[in-house]
Amino acid sequence: AEYMGIQEMICKWMRSLTLTRSVFFSTLGTKKFEEKKAFNEESMKKFGLKIRGLPWEATSTEIKKFFEGRDFIPESIKIGKNAKGLSNGVAVVLFKNKESLMDAHSKLQKEKIGQRFMELFFIDDDFYANFDKPKLFQESKYRQDKPSSTNGGSVYRL
Repeated sequence: AEYMGIQEMICKWMRSLTLTRSVFFSTLGTKKFEEKKAFNEESMKKFGLKIRGLPWEATSTEIKKFFEGRDFIPESIKIGKNAKGLSNGVAVVLFKNKESLMDAHSKLQKEKIGQRFMELFFIDDDFYANFDKPKLFQESKYRQDKPSSTNGGSVYRL
């Protein structure tokens, strides 16, 4: 009988933790949504794109070829790494002006590098600045195919 009382207390405690966790994360999600809604293009100092879908072996040279003829900054290319230091199929690149950024996004969306389609997303200054810094929540060893976007900035679909 005493054992059942302890077990029930533990179950109640675990349920309260789960509820607290779900409330905490649901408010975080709301905040992120409000930040994305409040996107202000004029406040951006840098014009950048996030590239998703890169082959694991992609190099900055291949990314430079992909953006050839566009007014981008070759030195700004950053290729994402997972917790083990391997490529995670994501990269970022900066452009010299808004027109080049918009042109590259509209003409290169869903184009291929190797056999893979590239997805392009507009990014803000914070996302670029924090892209290669350690992530708050490291990628799970069970879900290495899902890139993490919890690195201090926001990604926008326009």
